[in-house]
This record gives sequence, structure tokens and C-alpha cells, in this order.
Amino acid sequence: MNIFERYLTLWVGLCIVVGIALGHLFPAAFQAIGAAVKPASKAAADAAAHDAAVARALAGAQDGGNGGGAAAELTGRDAHLERLRKLSEGA
Repeated sequence: MNIFERYLTLWVGLCIVVGIALGHLFPAAFQAIGAAVKPASKAAADAAAHDAAVARALAGAQDGGNGGGAAAELTGRDAHLERLRKLSEGA
């Protein structure tokens, strides 16, 4: 094992301490980074919600369209997507 591998836990701890110290010394810089990252994480959350809606729709189609007997109430974007899907199928 090289020195990095041997003391990996120490390096990780050191990076955490340095990151916290830098955050306290330069809070504006880290707030700017956080503001820039937020839209990307929101987009990822929206994509995950869309994937979940598609999975629910596919699961409902596979078991006769009743969603397993306990279909979740669709709201917001999911409800809109469901209406669009039904319109495209002619239902």
C-alpha cells in the first residue's frame, strides 16, 4: 500500500476540516457555489419525479390499468402528464 492508501481515513478527515474552514473564511464564495448547484439539483429531482410517474403509469398498464388497486393520487406535473397520456391514447 502506498502512503495515500495507508492513511486514506486521515486524508478524508483532513479534507473535511479544510472544507469547513474554507467555508467559514469565504462564505460568499460557497454561497455562490450553492446557488449555482441548486438549479441542477432541482432539475435532477424533476427528472426523478418524471421517471417515477412513468413507472407508475407502466405498472398500471401491466396490471389492467388499476395501478395495483391502490393508485396514488396524482397531482401537479404527474396529473398533467397522465392527462396527456390519456388524450394521446384517445381515452
